Amino acid sequence: MSSSSTALAFFFLTCTIAAVAGRQFLVGENVGWRVPAMRETQLYDIWALRRHFYVGDTLRFQYKNDSVVLTTESAFMRCDSRQPISVFNDGNTVINLDKVGKFYFISGKANRCIKGQKMTVNVESRNYPYPPPVVTPPHSPNYPIYPAPPSSQLPGSGNSSDSGPESTVSISVMSFIVSVVGLWLCMHHP
Repeated sequence: MSSSSTALAFFFLTCTIAAVAGRQFLVGENVGWRVPAMRETQLYDIWALRRHFYVGDTLRFQYKNDSVVLTTESAFMRCDSRQPISVFNDGNTVINLDKVGKFYFISGKANRCIKGQKMTVNVESRNYPYPPPVVTPPHSPNYPIYPAPPSSQLPGSGNSSDSGPESTVSISVMSFIVSVVGLWLCMHHP
């Protein structure tokens, strides 16, 4: 294999790895992991519902004088951290979403959890055969419900400027196909 073929194969391999690597989400973005204000008790569930999480993505929790507890659904509902799956208290916790399903997070301090410092994250497979379902946050008087976009702006409606999760998956699949073809060409054409 010539050096240009090797460089090309390395380029395609790098593109493939970049295309399938997960994203990292900063929980709560600029507010971090904290007790929500009285008017925003659903802060973290709404934050999570507005995003699509896939196997391989990570969550970064940033906080002070607190903890992050990964727990079961029943413990989540009771704000009970006595039998956790995992506990983190380093102030800058990164959690790998390593399987499909729901992950339940609460503060390790029950009074903080009761005030809304808890979150459910639904993780999907990157190989999902159809566009992920649209999830509407629960109605709350503190959070406005916005009307649905016109059908011309929905994924698959011919709008070429769409860059949502479905486009990311399409780009990943296309990068993988191009990589495989490129590697095959490199190996079979000296």
